[in-house]
Formats: sequence, structure tokens, C-alpha cells
Amino acid sequence: MAFDGIEKAIRRLFRQYGRFLARHPLSFLLLSILVAGGLGAGMYFLDTESSLEDLYAPDNARGKTERAYVQQHFPTNDSATFQATRLINLGRSASVIITSKGSNGNVLSSTTLAAIDSFNTAIKGIQAEVSGKNYFYTDLCSRWGTQCQVSGEDFLDSRFRKNDSMAIRYPRTDLPGGSVVFSAGTLGSPTLKTGTDIVKTAKSFRLDYHLRTDSPSDDKLSEKWELAVLSYMEKFKSNYINVCYSTSVALESELAALTTRVIPLFSITFTVLITFSILSCMMLDMVRTKPWLGMLGVLSAGMAIVASMGLCLYCGVKFNSVVAAMPFLALGIGVDDLFVMLAAWRKTHPGGSVEDRMGETYAEAAVSITITTATDGLAFGIGAITPIPAVRAFCIFTLTAVLFDYLFQITFFGACMVYIGHREKGNRHAMTCMRVPTPKEAKGRSGCFRAMCTGNAMAGVGEKGEYHDSDHAVMVFFRKHFGPFITKWWVKVIVLLIYGAYLGCAIWGCTQVRQGIRLSRLAADDSYVVDFYDKQDQYYGEYGPRVAVIIAQPLNYWEESTRDQVEKLLAKFEDTDYTFGKTESESWLRDYLAFVNQYSGAIPGLSAATKSSFLSNLYDPFLKNAAFERYSLDIEFNGDKSAIVSSRFFVQTKNMVNSDREQVMMLKMREIAGVEWRLRSRSAPLTRWD
Repeated sequence: MAFDGIEKAIRRLFRQYGRFLARHPLSFLLLSILVAGGLGAGMYFLDTESSLEDLYAPDNARGKTERAYVQQHFPTNDSATFQATRLINLGRSASVIITSKGSNGNVLSSTTLAAIDSFNTAIKGIQAEVSGKNYFYTDLCSRWGTQCQVSGEDFLDSRFRKNDSMAIRYPRTDLPGGSVVFSAGTLGSPTLKTGTDIVKTAKSFRLDYHLRTDSPSDDKLSEKWELAVLSYMEKFKSNYINVCYSTSVALESELAALTTRVIPLFSITFTVLITFSILSCMMLDMVRTKPWLGMLGVLSAGMAIVASMGLCLYCGVKFNSVVAAMPFLALGIGVDDLFVMLAAWRKTHPGGSVEDRMGETYAEAAVSITITTATDGLAFGIGAITPIPAVRAFCIFTLTAVLFDYLFQITFFGACMVYIGHREKGNRHAMTCMRVPTPKEAKGRSGCFRAMCTGNAMAGVGEKGEYHDSDHAVMVFFRKHFGPFITKWWVKVIVLLIYGAYLGCAIWGCTQVRQGIRLSRLAADDSYVVDFYDKQDQYYGEYGPRVAVIIAQPLNYWEESTRDQVEKLLAKFEDTDYTFGKTESESWLRDYLAFVNQYSGAIPGLSAATKSSFLSNLYDPFLKNAAFERYSLDIEFNGDKSAIVSSRFFVQTKNMVNSDREQVMMLKMREIAGVEWRLRSRSAPLTRWD
């Protein structure tokens, strides 16, 4: 009874509001248009967000905290000390995956390697023109010392240009000169000679062209070069190789492009809904038909979309590709409210005044659309507090659109109903607004005249003023035919069986839901990015991203007990279902101790037994040796190099074939780090993606 009282109170309130609106329609009409126009001007401030991390990484993501630590304690210098294996973000780069057009598909054949080498030279020759000056790759490349870093190029040079009979090992191979290349990152889907790790054939060859981002100017120039690469690749053709490609800005560019590709779809949707609404509002009676009202109802929803987007942009909420789905949802909700209002109007007595009919219409319909608006608003309001920026922005835009949909429905659309109601009350034609005779009065006229130029606003009203059923044909069908049909016992059984089958399929579908998202799904189906990521998953899934294990505190590495603890820690990370063992890990401590053992007799004073000898020999000669110089990026010394503040080690993951496995692997790594923290009562080693 209490809720019944609330409903009655709301009905009384809206009845009075409907009558008030009927007396002052022009004020509501003009005010709605002014509000929509004023807020719609906020579209001028349209700012699109396309950064994957900013959109899909939660605000409180642990990875952001960990990366901030890495950036602070293990900074990189793209101009002099760049190492692709130690990237802490995506950086700037252009990447290609090359496959052979030959019948055997082997990229290691001499013909294919020659084509790859020629392609590599062409890529390096691409120019990016900025302010009248041309920039080549060598002007913008990331460097280790003076050497540009192109992942895979050393392998290409050694095999094709210097020694085409060189044995290639997998996953690592030794190159002439003593350097080691991670061949698993270059060669995809290799076949090995029986019983060995020597590569016989390979299906793909990957090259990554890394670019500088040290300064804003470098970053801008590198972006221009990436765009030049994309332009070149759009026209690239070869008789020997197929090339799929991507750049660090490619996916973000494709996300931004999706927004513009949605505009034609929205136009089509808007047109279809207007057509549907007009047809649904039409009747054979030229007075009671309301085609204009159907169009104005869709226009009301369109005004709500414009006003909501403008307001959100005024407030600084950035637009993104996910938000592009909002107009479709808002249009659907608005059109639904249109038909609820129209159905309520048709239930009122045609003989009543427009003011009375509007009061009854609002008393009947406004409660329904208020409740649906409240529930929709609550759902999107809760979504607006999610920590995922893309979802939050979508919910904010949609919540605002739903609220404006409601406001314009009870103001702008209601005012339009008042004017249409006055036309109907005066028995005027829907198109010409001229008074027309009733079908009874035009009985002697032609059939065309009676069909197109007559109408009766009082249709369904008897001689004594009683109102008989004269609803729209669709309403009559559902009430008189479909309703009785659906309540037959055998129809109920069939419906229950169909629903049971549907429910079973739905439950099965829920079991197939997977967390995470494939990057290729973010771009359009016909995008070049999709082909690149599909090839990457196909050929390079066995060796996944490396995980950095960071000991974020000073340790006495020169003590044997400490080294044993570090070794046991790394062993726990290596001994999982998601990582390779010791042979694929990278540890400066292991290599340093092996270096000391190997050269202790050849280099005077080389020892790691005491603190002073450990630290001095670590800095020189170990880190000065070309083979181990990269480890200088993994050790943080204090100011006078008398202690190691923190250090990092790398563990190689395996079989990262989908995002589910990546997620479980990451949680496993963090679980190990957490257990170590609890056991030792000291800061947890940080794990993160590399």
C-alpha cells in the first residue's frame, strides 16, 4: 500500500505537470532547443583519447606503480644505452613480420633472405619530412653506443651478408664476434634438425625498428617517421615476400579511425529509426495519423545525444572509441519512450481537451519512463565509478544521454504532442493542417479523396460520448490476437521449451567467456593491424614476454648466503608452468660469478670474495666488458658505488597463447613475490611485464 501511495502521488504530480505543459508548450519547446544548442556547442572541445594504457588499464593498476619504480631506478637512454629486451613501455617502433611466397615457405632460403635484406634497406631509406628537413631512420634510431638497434638485423647481416652457411640455433644463437642473438624473437615456427637445436627452416622473419623518445622533439619526429612507414607499406609489393606490419601508433590510430567509421553507421541508424517511427505512427485516418510526431521523437533523442556529449566535453571528459557506441543506445531508449508516450495518448478520450489528454498521458506514461530512466541511470551511474577509464567514460556519456533523453522527452517531445493534439482536436489534415471532412461527411466523394483527405478525431466515440476501442492496428493485434494466442496451454509449453533451450545455450556461452582482450580485436576487421597481431600470435607464441624480477632493496651480494637466497628466489620464478628454466633466464649475478671463476687466474686481483673486491670488479672489468655491458642497466649503485641499492633479473615466459594464460602467469609471479616478502619480512620483489 505504501508503494501504491507513492505511485499515486507521482501520477498526480505528472498529471498536473502535463496540464501545465499543455498551457505553455512554446516555452518548453524553445527552452529545450536553446539548452540542446548551448550544450551542443561543447562539441567544439572534442578531445579523443586513444592511448591503450590510458583507456584500458585501471587507475589503481599495480603495473603502473611497478613501472614508475622501474623508470625511477632503472632509467634508459634511447640515444646511447638502448636495449630492446629492457623496454619498460611500448616505446616508438615499427615492426614487420615477413613470410615467404615460395612454395616451401622457408624464409631462410637465399632468395627470401635477399628480398628481406632489400626490404630492410628500403625501410631505412624512408624519409619523414618535418619543417622542410628530411629525417631518415639513422637520424632517429635508438642506439647502443653508436649502433642503431634493429631487432633481427644482426642475425640477418651475419647469415645473409657474412656467412650464409652459419648454423642457426634456437632459441639463441651465437654470431661471429661473440654476440648472442635471441633467435626465437626473430624466427617464427622453426623446424629443427633431429636431436639438435639447429634450425632447418622457419616460417617467418621479424624485424623491429626502434626509435628515440628521450625528448618531446625526438618523440614527435619518431612519430612522423612511423607514419611515413605506414604510407610506404600501403603501397609495398614484392614477388618474393609477404609483409604484415605495425607501429607503436598503429593501434591507437586505428582506434581513432573507428570513431569516424561509426559516423556513417549512426547516420544509417538515425535514418532507419526515423523511417520506422514515422511508419509506426501512421494510420489510415489522415487526422489521427502522426508521422511528424514519430520524426520529432527521434529528433528529441538526437538532441539528447548532442547535449550530453557537449556537456561531458565541457567538463573535460575525453571521447574514445568505446563511447562511439553510446548514440545507438541513447537512440533506442529515446524511441522506446516515444512509443510509451504515444500509446498513453491513444488511450485518452478523443473528446477531451488537449490539456486533459496531456494530463492523462503524463499520468500514465511518465511514471513508466521515469522508472526506466532511474534504473538505466543507476546502472550507468555505478559503471561511472569503475577504475577502468574507457568503461568509465562510456558510462558517464551514456548516463548523461539517458538523463537528457528523459528531460527532452517530457519537455520538447511533450510540447510537440500538444501542437499535434490541437491539430487533431481541430480535425485537421496531418500534412496540410487544413480542416477535413469526416469519412461519413465525404461519403459521396471519390475513393481517393476519402482515403487521403478525410479523417475523424472522434473515431471510436459513440453517440452518447462513450469511447470504444479505436487503437493503433499494432496495439489491437497484440491485445485481441497475440494475447489470447500466447495464453493457450500448448503455446505455453512450446514457449517454455524454447526458453529452456535458449537458457541452456546462454549458460554454455557464459562458460566460454574469457578475461582479457586481444589487441587485434580493438581494430577494424579489415585493418592491417589485425593481420600483424594474428601473425604474431601464430608464429611467436612459444616465447612470451620476459618478466623482470626486481629486488628493491640493498643486499650484500658478496656474501655467499645472500647469493644463495637470490638463487633460490630466481629458481622459484623459473620453476613454474609458465616459465622456462634457468637456461633462458638472464642474471647479472650468475654471469658475474661465472666471469670471475673463468678469468680469476688471467686477470690480477679478480675476485668476488669481499665487499670491496666484489663491487670494484663488478664495475670494472665485468661491466666494461662488451659481452656484459648491458648488465649496467640492471644494477643500481648508490652515489659512490659502495653498495647496490637494487637490481633486476629476467625470467623467460613460455606458451603465452592467450590473455587468460598471460593473466594467470602474472598472478603466479606476483604470488611468488608476495610469499617471499612474507617469509623474509622485507620488501617484496617486484614483478612486471618487460
